[in-house]
Amino acid sequence: MSYVAHAHAGLNSVGWLKLVQLVVDQGWMHARVAQRFQVNRG
Repeated sequence: MSYVAHAHAGLNSVGWLKLVQLVVDQGWMHARVAQRFQVNRG
């Protein structure tokens, strides 16, 4: 499965990288990251 950002995507590939780094490297909880990037956790 590949993830491709579309015109109305909440995050682009750079945003996804930052999101993943916060969760994996810094231990942020999913709810906190979702709030920070203003996206749904779903």
